[in-house]
Amino acid sequence: LPVAMRGEFCYSAAARSFRHSSGHMLIFLQETRLDISSTTIRDNVAGGKSIRYLVPDRVIDYITTHGLYCGPNDGSP
Repeated sequence: LPVAMRGEFCYSAAARSFRHSSGHMLIFLQETRLDISSTTIRDNVAGGKSIRYLVPDRVIDYITTHGLYCGPNDGSP
């Protein structure tokens, strides 16, 4: 934490979090970053590959319903 804020927070190793003097907590979460691009999604759809886990199910439904990215006029370069 920045030096100016250190006096306002107390670290709890058990909770793996910082507690502010106001009672609010600051929790750092681990995240997994995915390298996802719209080009990859379009290419996967055009090639008949799955885009599950790359986009929400509603997006898959929309792409499928409207036949996007699977023809010569799909708008991709």
